Amino acid sequence: MKNLILSLALLVSSSASHAVVMMDIEKTDVTVNDIFTVNVIGKDFAKPLAGFGIDLDFNPSVLKLNSISIDDSWEFAKSTPKQQAGKAEDVGGASFFGVENKPGAPIKFARFEFMAIADGLSELLLKVADDKVFVWADSEGNSVTPEFVNSQIQVSSVPVPAAFWLMGSAMGWMMMLGRKRA
Repeated sequence: MKNLILSLALLVSSSASHAVVMMDIEKTDVTVNDIFTVNVIGKDFAKPLAGFGIDLDFNPSVLKLNSISIDDSWEFAKSTPKQQAGKAEDVGGASFFGVENKPGAPIKFARFEFMAIADGLSELLLKVADDKVFVWADSEGNSVTPEFVNSQIQVSSVPVPAAFWLMGSAMGWMMMLGRKRA
């Protein structure tokens, strides 16, 4: 009975900390022509990582991908990501020493710079890279399967401030009054 309880406790504790890859976005509500960054980070990895590979999908009618940079902590190898409309593919890196998930400091994977080009909503969808050149593995060579947390960006036109409308209507009234007096 003790062994069963101990086994269940170990199972629960080992599944409580699950590796997560997410996006740290400087702002999720942007206006047309804004440039913003999306940092892909990770947490709760049990062991240092030896490699990673991701793809990122987005709405190309709302966002334009300007650049991709892989964090310098991946010192051994960095991929040359493929960019096409609505997709960044094969963004990956590897490390000889393993990139450690320190408490309170996430692992940094990559930085994406976007420009908002039109009104609308764009989902940002992360997934394991289709190309298996860079694989998710820990420093001991074990496969790692992180959970991906997706996000979205809302792009809107620059609103015309209320003060502009107020000033415009006041100017119109002044012009009409000036014409009546003349």
